[in-house]
Amino acid sequence: MKREKLPHDLYQFLKRDRVLAGLYATSVRCGVCVYLVGGFLRDLFVLSGHLNVSNSKSAGNDTLFDAPIKYPLNFDYDVVVTHNVKRFCEALASEIGGSLFPLDKKRGVYRLLTEGKTLRYSPFDNRFGFKDGVQIDVSLLSDGDIWADLAKRDFSVNALAVSLKEIFDDKVFIIDPFNGLRDIKEKILKTVSNNAFSDDPVRMLRAVRISALSGFDIDADTVRLIAGSVQKLVLSSKERIRDELFYLFDSRESYKHIEKLNHLKILKEIFPWIDRDVVFITLKRIDRLLNSIGDFGGRFSKDILRHLNRTVDNMPRYAFLKFSALLCDCAYDINGLKEFKHSLKLGRRGLRILRDVLIGSNECKTLCEGGLEARKTAAFFMEYGENGVEVALLTVSEGFDAGDEGIDSKAEGLLLYYFEDFLMNKPEPLLSGEDIIELFNVEPGKELGGLIRSLRKAELDGRVSSRKEAVEFIKRAKDKY
Repeated sequence: MKREKLPHDLYQFLKRDRVLAGLYATSVRCGVCVYLVGGFLRDLFVLSGHLNVSNSKSAGNDTLFDAPIKYPLNFDYDVVVTHNVKRFCEALASEIGGSLFPLDKKRGVYRLLTEGKTLRYSPFDNRFGFKDGVQIDVSLLSDGDIWADLAKRDFSVNALAVSLKEIFDDKVFIIDPFNGLRDIKEKILKTVSNNAFSDDPVRMLRAVRISALSGFDIDADTVRLIAGSVQKLVLSSKERIRDELFYLFDSRESYKHIEKLNHLKILKEIFPWIDRDVVFITLKRIDRLLNSIGDFGGRFSKDILRHLNRTVDNMPRYAFLKFSALLCDCAYDINGLKEFKHSLKLGRRGLRILRDVLIGSNECKTLCEGGLEARKTAAFFMEYGENGVEVALLTVSEGFDAGDEGIDSKAEGLLLYYFEDFLMNKPEPLLSGEDIIELFNVEPGKELGGLIRSLRKAELDGRVSSRKEAVEFIKRAKDKY
């Protein structure tokens, strides 16, 4: 079994990490041994350049490992504890703050989500922004032995471990029983065992995700294992499938990795309705647009980036934009969106972004072709709100890719209006919800919401342009309910 001494600068980096310091203090208080394992260590070696990874099969601009080693490497810490895992987790929550959730009580697996703000990588401006909290997954050491535990991991590059006691005792060795460091250097992704995917089918998605964000090649034997295990994916947790899929949207060239998922037949297991021959041209356009956002965004590019990096249902808004583009490429039926509430466990706000982008894209094109009339432009954002930014970006991406400067510039004008005018001086609607309740004796609820949406649509397509016309429109529309 291999134990290699950790380079001094990496050891110092780990020792300065506040989360690791909290983990170690808790381990001393609880009298347990704790090992840091998995992706955090993999990223440490990739980012540091100690293995000359950047000179071997470079991933180019499609990797988030171009950043200098001065930020948190990975906001998901994985640690294993020798015993008393529940007591340790409760003490850890008290030590560093946050909320504790049992993931698998029987196997001793818990998750701690810390409070406050931490840095999160943004793939579009090649820098870090803020996200809520840090995730720490804690599990009981398998068979009471770190070597046995690592033998049950997914890939050799993740089957690495460091004792927290050694970090803070100034004698750090990295445990590497499956030549993970060699595979990191060669940028190869290999499974630890032939049972890796049958033990946990979500690892197939993780293989593509690690390949996408690190530039590692999936070796031929691992590809064959995926082919033999792909049908087992349907047995896995919907939340875990969603998370791994959406992680791919952190890539600057997401479309390539979605294509890889499709080539490996993984995507069809998640979405049986998808066509194996689909071309992800809309997703490619969105990738190109977001990677060039500083070129077209002008003085409001920072506003767009801030908007896209905000989280909805604990995922960045740009991920929902990219998923919307994927659905556009598949000519997805808008009436089927509710399936994602169950199949991917998407929340209400995330589903609304998807709905608005799929429905609003044609309206946005019509609005731009008509010259952005003031009242119609205001009505557009009153209808779609902040989701109108994603709708406009999809429209910009089509003109951006096709060289259609007319639509492109008009959609940019729409974004400019939103950030410079609409947010600062939100216009009053022709009729508010309160007006409709008072004038037509409508109760708050589904009918009221439908009437408001119908009125906004009528304003957008030019059928209504004054309060008097709005009142007449609601009179007619109300009779249909």
